[in-house]
Amino acid sequence: VFHGDVRVLSRAELGLSSEEAVPLLGVPLGAAVAEFTAVSRRLGDHVADPTVRVERRRRVTPGRVVEDLALVSTAQAPVEAVLELTVDADLAPMHAVKAGVPTEPVAPVQTRADGFVWSDGATTATLRAPGAEVELDGTTGRLRWPVRLAPGGHAAVSWSLVAEESAPVVAAPRTASSWSTPDVTADDERLATLLARSLDDLHGLRLVTVGADATREPGADATGEPSGPDTEAVF
Repeated sequence: VFHGDVRVLSRAELGLSSEEAVPLLGVPLGAAVAEFTAVSRRLGDHVADPTVRVERRRRVTPGRVVEDLALVSTAQAPVEAVLELTVDADLAPMHAVKAGVPTEPVAPVQTRADGFVWSDGATTATLRAPGAEVELDGTTGRLRWPVRLAPGGHAAVSWSLVAEESAPVVAAPRTASSWSTPDVTADDERLATLLARSLDDLHGLRLVTVGADATREPGADATGEPSGPDTEAVF
C-alpha cells in the first residue's frame, strides 16, 4: 500500500490456521474496489472440492484502505479456524521501491490493543483490526481472529489502514471530475464497459496541490510531468 510517495504497508499476507489459502480469483470492481477468493485445502469436509473459502473485499479511499474478510463454509460439520493476517511496513520511498533497492521492515512505534502504528515523523500509518488478537514478533505484526463456523455458516471480520503525512504536497480533490461518461453505441459491447472503467480509473488518479484551487492548480500527471494551469492534475 502506497500513500503519497511512501510505501506504508509492504506486507499483508492472509493465512488460515497456519496454512496459506490457495488463491482462486481476483476481480477489480472499479478503480477503488477489488475482490479476491481463496480456499483451504485442509479445513472442512475431506472431499475433492474445498468446502471452506475466504473472501476478501478491499476498498480504497484517499488516505484509507479497508479490507473485509469473510470465512465461508459449505461443510457438513462445524469448522474451527483462525484467520491470520501478517503485516510489515518499511516506509520505503517510492523511488527506492521502483529501483528495486532492498528494504527492511521497521518496527511499529506503537502496538495497540487493536493494531499497530508506524511512523518516521513525516508519514504515519495506523492499522486497526477490531476483535483480533494482536502480537508483535520483532518488526512483524500478527493479527489473529479465532472463529467457529456452524455447518454452512460464515464469519466476517475486517481491518483498516489510515495513512497521514505531516506536510502533504498533493491530495485528492474534493470536487467532482470535470468530465462525464458519454453514451456509447458500438458493435462491440465491451467498448462501453472499457470506457466507463477507464474514466473511473482516471478519476481515481486525480490530484491537487494542497491549499490550491481544486480544479485549476497545476499538478503532475502519471509521467510526473506538470499539467497545465487550466487542467485538473492527474497522477
